Parts: sequence; structure tokens; C-alpha cells
Amino acid sequence: MKAINRRLAAVLTVFVLLLTTIGGLPQQLTANAAEVIYHGVDVSTYNGDIDWTLLAGNDIDFVIMRGGKLAKEGTEYYEDDRFDANYAAARRVGLRVGVYLYCGATTWESFEAAVNEFLVTIEGKEFDYPVFLDVESDAQTKLGKEVMTKYVLDGLAMIREAGFNAAVYANLNWFRNFLDGDAISAEGYPLWLARYTYDYTIQDYSDTYCMWQYSDKGDLNGNGSSAIDLDISYVNFNYFPEHFPEINEACEPFLPLRTHVWEEEYYTPYYADMETEISGASVFPTDECIIREIYTNGWCKFIYPTKMGNRIGFLPFSTFLPANPDTYTETITAEWYLPVYSRPDLAEEIGYIAKGDEIRIIQRDGEDKVMALYPVYGGWKIGWYQKKVWSAEDAAFVMDYLHGKRTMQSNEKRIYDIDENGIVNVFDLAYVKKWAASGKTIG
Repeated sequence: MKAINRRLAAVLTVFVLLLTTIGGLPQQLTANAAEVIYHGVDVSTYNGDIDWTLLAGNDIDFVIMRGGKLAKEGTEYYEDDRFDANYAAARRVGLRVGVYLYCGATTWESFEAAVNEFLVTIEGKEFDYPVFLDVESDAQTKLGKEVMTKYVLDGLAMIREAGFNAAVYANLNWFRNFLDGDAISAEGYPLWLARYTYDYTIQDYSDTYCMWQYSDKGDLNGNGSSAIDLDISYVNFNYFPEHFPEINEACEPFLPLRTHVWEEEYYTPYYADMETEISGASVFPTDECIIREIYTNGWCKFIYPTKMGNRIGFLPFSTFLPANPDTYTETITAEWYLPVYSRPDLAEEIGYIAKGDEIRIIQRDGEDKVMALYPVYGGWKIGWYQKKVWSAEDAAFVMDYLHGKRTMQSNEKRIYDIDENGIVNVFDLAYVKKWAASGKTIG
């Protein structure tokens, strides 16, 4: 199956040459509230040895992994023998993680015991997606809808009481005939539907279900020794956002960024995470990479093509920036302090470009709004700034401020503090008047 790309609609042709919570769930969650569909997979020991850097390179957002199983009444519960390894590896490549228990018990005693053993399996771990109960055994259908709904609700309550966010997985037949989905949803538990149409674009279940397992025949790079289950989530389950680096929101509208490695070295080792510098492979100077996320600490998450498929890696964003950026529109040195904003409408200040900083111009919105890369400690940020042309109105504004007739916001004080002595005074006013007369542009 082709690699999934949920950002096909992203527009950023100007970058082709550039190196470029929910906490508690609300009741009746529906995916129509979210404009983005999140792609994921679910795995178990049957998938064998998964290459997680390759699997994450398929542009998936999350993975739900089996933690344990009670096959049927009278059998023993067992922990999935790859659960711990899968959990650690998925975390390392930055995937959001959920877990499930398959339970085929037909008595409450066995059902309760399986949930308790499962809670021991997942103890000490944190999950960004819910902890799911998976019920779909033919033997359980004989219990009827009322009994099975009670089993599931009581099991979900046990999971919730243990400190996890709980949910339930079943197929369409089960949700129609053997589980009261409305009653389960009314208690705040999301529903995960299994129905194999193999094409998630032909149906929309977001009015009832928060997730949909639409295929059991996924063939993704790195998915192990057998086909992998494919899922979509209509809801951005992210109970633990602290697991993920703080994303530079100024960059989000402009991703993905396509880039080449520009270093003169023969190759650059990349890392599987931002904490452990262990290189599993390298990117070469002529390889095109795709930047997926840029973080406020200057690092980025990127996709790197190999003969086996795309891999996920992490490097400082500056690794991908050329020393002589001839692919940029222009490079200038800031003559002034420049507030930087996350959007071209200049609504939210996110930082500043200091006097003397080298600015790499990327895009212009008219004559007065400019998008640029600017340096920060440990890397680069992307944002918009407004070119300033001093005017007679500016001079009058500063004059009124000096006479106590007007007030200034902190960002305005920084702009009008032309001599950079920490205050706006008559010396700054002289500069404003002089520059207003000449029509000089700041920035």
C-alpha cells in the first residue's frame, strides 16, 4: 500500500527549492469537530519485528498496540511478548501511543481477572491514545447486548479508576447487536469501529465513532512480517502532549518543507530521537529530505528516503540550511529590532529579530509583510515581520507619548527605541522625524 500522506493538501510551492488536548474527553466526541484526519496503525506480536523508523516514515501519527490477550473462557491471560519493545520504539520515533486488551471471557470473573492482569501489564506507562477493551468473540454473543454492555462498562470503569483514559473497540455487527454504543458513549468512552472497506474516503463514521479501523491488509514499509491494520482517528487524542517536543507553531502552516542536505561532509548521521545520539543511518549531501516538524529548540523531524522506503530522523534544523543561501529570495542584515509574528496578519508576536541578525527572506505578502528565517539560540525560526516606514503620524505619536498624552505597548516601545538605550525619548523622536522625512524603510 502506498505511504499515507495526510498533508497532500498543504500548499507551499515557494519552499520546493528551500531547505526547508485534549485532557479530559468531552461527552459525545465526534470527529467532525476536527478538520484533519489522523492516520495510524495497530500492531501485535503477529507483526513480528517492526522497523519503526521506516514505519513512521509512512506519515502515520499514532499506533495502538496490543498489551495483552485472554483468548477465550478457560484460557490464561498473557502479555503480548513484543509490547514493551514496541512501546519503547514507538515513543522513540515520536508516534502517539495507545494500547488494547483482547478479552474473550464469557463470565464476569474471568473478564474482571483479565482486566486486572492487563492493568499490571501497562502499569507505569502513559498513553496518548486511550486504553481500549477489544470484544469480538463469537462465544460472547450468546450473553446478549445487556450483559456484554455491563461487562464492558464495568471493565472500562476499572481502567479509568486505574488512571487511564478508557475506550472500546468492536466491529459494526457488535456495535449494532451486542453492545449499546449509546450507553457507552454517554459515559464518556470513545468508540473505535472495525469495518474493512479498505478505503476510508468512501464512508464517514465520525458522527458516532472517534476511530475507524478500515483495513487489515496494510502493506507499509517497516510493518513487519505480516499485513498491518490501518486506522483513522477523527479526534486528536493527545492526553500527554509533554511527550512531544514543543512545535514551532509559526512553521506549521508551511510544512512539509522539502530540502537537501547542504553540508560539505560526505554524509550526516541522523538520530532516532533528540535525546540519544545513536545514529542508525545517514543522510547524504544530495538527498532530498522532507521536514515534517520544526521545534522551538531548533531541531526538526524529517523524512529521509532509502531504498527500503522513507525513514524518520531528527537533526538540528540548521543542518539543512546552506551557508550561502542562493535559493532564498534574498538575505539581509537587520538594521533594527523587528517583532516577529506567527501569521501574516501580525496578530501574535512570537519573538524578535535583533539588530545585526542575518535574515533569510522566504516569502512576501505585498510590499509590507515579509516571511523570513531568523536565527535563535541552537537553530532557526520562521515567522512574519512587518516592514516599517516611518511617517509623520509616527512622529506625532512619539511626541504625544513623551508629553503623556499617549501610551505605548511593550512591542511599540521596542520599535520606537531607535538608539536602543532602553527608553523612548527625544533622541528617538529626532530619528523618527528624520527617517519620516526620508521615507526610509525599517527592515
